Amino acid sequence: MRDKVKSFKLTLNLYILRISKGDLSNFPTLQSCCSQLSDAQKGQFTALLKDLSDKFEQYFPSFDYLSTKFQLFTSPFTCDPFSTDYDGSFAEELIKLQCDSSLENEHKILLIYEFWVAVCETKRFPLVTNLAATVLCMFGTTYVCEALFSEMKHVKSKTRSRLSDSNLTLVLRIMNANKLKVNFSELVRKKRCQVSKQALVE
Repeated sequence: MRDKVKSFKLTLNLYILRISKGDLSNFPTLQSCCSQLSDAQKGQFTALLKDLSDKFEQYFPSFDYLSTKFQLFTSPFTCDPFSTDYDGSFAEELIKLQCDSSLENEHKILLIYEFWVAVCETKRFPLVTNLAATVLCMFGTTYVCEALFSEMKHVKSKTRSRLSDSNLTLVLRIMNANKLKVNFSELVRKKRCQVSKQALVE
């Protein structure tokens, strides 16, 4: 997923650069309509692409802060253990892992997750395998996001198009509240009973 997001962002930058130079090779339909763009049209199309790039950046912020983890996860034998990204104990484990020729051979023939399972079974590299486990456990599917957009589509219809973002957030929160299960027994147990004086007298 990280690779696809990065690829799309760079592709948008390429489009912006080419449109600004008047190159329409990536836009065959636009090229069939007009062979050459005026400066005003270049500015207009460039602005639209920049706006799309900015919106995309809002939904998919940069993965740069995870790049070291991804690098180690996908290519543990090419990482530099002397890098400042790794502390002393972690760097030592990484060096031992990189010097294990049997694991290096397994890395070449196994799928990436199978390789890390094999490393974990050795029980020799707890710090490195823990980092790999955090990458493996990342939630990569877009199902939750798509389900939320589907619900939003029902809420924000043509007749309710003036809903603000804050109101829409609250409505979606209420819509998803039915998925929460209230533990009434626990709430009653924690509740302090208020007994009236009249009930005590009786």
